[in-house]
Amino acid sequence: MAAAEILRNTMNLLELIASGDAGDDEHAMLLLLCAACGWEFMLRQLLERGCSPDAPTPSACLFSSIILKGLSPYDRHRQFIRNPSALAFAAYNGHLGTTRLLLEYNASLCEEKDQFTPNPLTLAIAHSHLPIASIDRKRSWSESLLEKVLKDGAIDIMKILQRRGIFDSLMHDERGEALIDAAGGGVRTMEYLLGQGYKVTPNSEEAQLALMGAVKRADTDVINLLYARGLVFDISVVHRRNLLGCIECPSTDIEKVISTLDTLLAHGVDITAADSPLFNVLSKGGNCKTKDIEHICDSNDVEQYVSLLLDRNADPMQSRRRSDVCPISAAAALNKSMVHLMLKALDGRNICLQQFERQISYAKIQALQSGNPGVVSLLRRAYFRKKYEESPRHPA
Repeated sequence: MAAAEILRNTMNLLELIASGDAGDDEHAMLLLLCAACGWEFMLRQLLERGCSPDAPTPSACLFSSIILKGLSPYDRHRQFIRNPSALAFAAYNGHLGTTRLLLEYNASLCEEKDQFTPNPLTLAIAHSHLPIASIDRKRSWSESLLEKVLKDGAIDIMKILQRRGIFDSLMHDERGEALIDAAGGGVRTMEYLLGQGYKVTPNSEEAQLALMGAVKRADTDVINLLYARGLVFDISVVHRRNLLGCIECPSTDIEKVISTLDTLLAHGVDITAADSPLFNVLSKGGNCKTKDIEHICDSNDVEQYVSLLLDRNADPMQSRRRSDVCPISAAAALNKSMVHLMLKALDGRNICLQQFERQISYAKIQALQSGNPGVVSLLRRAYFRKKYEESPRHPA
């Protein structure tokens, strides 16, 4: 907010407040700015002059984009463009005085229409502004608030909700998603939720999705807790995806990937169950949702992840369910290095020539369609080497 401070120090804002109509654009824009910056004295002057704490003018809504410069793109798009209110800015930035002042003047909480339009106090609580969370406005508590508090691991705020009896609604959570949300908040949040008596059916969809979320985040503490409490067992596949291939990829911390893979294997996750986990990493429709896999397939992180799976006996020839396509074909659509890893992993494996030829043919097609002629020649050499090795004239 450096630009706002320059404005405050170079202009006589109190003179601006005293002049003109309290409902004009300048006053509405200044109201938003005072709320966002926590300028309580000037905000009070505006409100006493008759400025509405709600309903900013169209020009003020445009002006809000200046205030939003310091916020993340997600917050700009989801939370403020739809609801550019003074109360939202004050609450988000943790300004207790301006938040209380706006509520004294009956600023609207803008009750939530959906998960993308949180009311201002929900917004503040989601960002763990504890003093604002303590404001006793029961109409501001909502299901989405409980979800955000769990996902953020805000245990202090959970205790506030529990004292008011609002947290008790989680004990009868009709969504069946409280454990999933708590898993996002980390192991302490899960322990707190379960310690309050929250009941979960072992191996239920809720428990499985909580496990899937922990795997994606490479959170081994949550994974171990789910198994230790008996909430999951004998699970290798969730929503038709092998858990070993569901770590968000690429990871900036390959050690976390290694730890997560070995934790899952220690708990009995079968690397051969359902689709090969290699598909989750290599296929365009895989579990790498944060980026397009085609743009990151050359990164060392992805290659390391594939190598880790191969070292743990992931099968490059394991076909997809209801399909004859194997991971080698997916690798051929990406780059030569990935194919080389797959072929190296096949050394010493007992594979019949007919099956090998069929998969190499699929892979050649993928390579040609993706414009990778170097991959085609690599596959061709691998096939003829295999054919020579299985030739009756080849010495044993």
